[in-house]
Amino acid sequence: MLCYGLNIWLNVFLYALLVINLAVNIKKDRFFYTFFALVFFETQVHSTMIFAPIMFTSLIKVYYVLYIVRVIIDLIGRTKYKFDWISTILALLLIGTSFMYAKSFSSGASYMAKTSAVILYMLYYLRANGDRDDMLGEFLSVVALFTLFAGVYALSRGVYWDNRLCSTVHDPNYSAMFYAMGLFASFGATKFKKWIRIIISIVLIGLLLMTMSITGIMVTSLILLIYFLFTKGWKKVLIVLGVIIVVVGAILFVPTKEGSTLDNLQNRVSKFYVIDETDYTLIGHDDYTDTELYLNYITNNRYYLNESYIAEYSALPAREKLFGGNNVMTGELRDRLQEKYDFVSHNTYLDMLFMIGLIPALMLAALLIWKVVRIAKEYRKTRSKQVFSFLFVKIVMMVFALTISFFPYRYFVVFMLI
Repeated sequence: MLCYGLNIWLNVFLYALLVINLAVNIKKDRFFYTFFALVFFETQVHSTMIFAPIMFTSLIKVYYVLYIVRVIIDLIGRTKYKFDWISTILALLLIGTSFMYAKSFSSGASYMAKTSAVILYMLYYLRANGDRDDMLGEFLSVVALFTLFAGVYALSRGVYWDNRLCSTVHDPNYSAMFYAMGLFASFGATKFKKWIRIIISIVLIGLLLMTMSITGIMVTSLILLIYFLFTKGWKKVLIVLGVIIVVVGAILFVPTKEGSTLDNLQNRVSKFYVIDETDYTLIGHDDYTDTELYLNYITNNRYYLNESYIAEYSALPAREKLFGGNNVMTGELRDRLQEKYDFVSHNTYLDMLFMIGLIPALMLAALLIWKVVRIAKEYRKTRSKQVFSFLFVKIVMMVFALTISFFPYRYFVVFMLI
């Protein structure tokens, strides 16, 4: 996947290699986890190659075909399954509500159904077969490794946005979420030796810093402190906090060249204590108090965007408030709101209110929280490092959803259901 897209002949070879690799491992658990590797590289693995009589427009479609083969093999072998009702209800809600906002069946219900089917079958199978910690360790190893590879892809292909490193998604804030998920996954990636996990963690922290996503860095740091509070105790948390302060202080005082990556990072960090009156986040908000202006400034206009989109949602008819139908991610409404406010809402939960409505959104949120609580209870019972790491991967996704818009993208759906 790192080499994919360089030329057509290499792509043909890589298609064949993927098929062979999946076929050899089709009866193993790692076959399931390959889907997550593909999800992290989804925007890079599209193709116009034709394999008669089927056109595979992406490597994910190749995976779907082989997934069906895996299901048939399991059914013939009378494999055992264990139902996961929370994930099943979540999937049905996601499929059903897609009719409210999607312009077509293929971009809505079909997209949700295919993604959900892969995850649900995997859950049903893994809950009934194999060791929980071992399976989670393999899953987390894939997440950690392929978020790292996403950074390698960005570095090798020069994927930057305003001198800010991205990943396989050409946006530093989404990329920061990928690296944060990989960081917490690396703590439970037990398929790797400890020294490899340490290296992966350090590199992912470096990649996260290179995104210069202040929101992403702050969110990750906060969640990281909470993680260490539970695993190491408050004394070590203070040590980690001290290290973070020293590192940030060092970054601020290192001599830099104007316009360089480090210079841009210093400028973004300095926003917390040096207010630039000419910044766009302070322009046009004369009715804001000093506190509101500061909040808008340090959140890079997110305070204003959230306030504006809440006002737009409040003006909707009652039926649309409750049951959605307003696509703020694509189409005319998105274009109108973006023209009016310059950006999308940068809040996935607000987007869900527009698209699927208050009642389905609350149901989805309640089920998602229930899954998190269930995982937390499992950790209290087992004290498993893998379970705790998995819990924080989900928390990262849920918290980052407050700062970026990524519903109904596949990686949001996948990590909601898993």
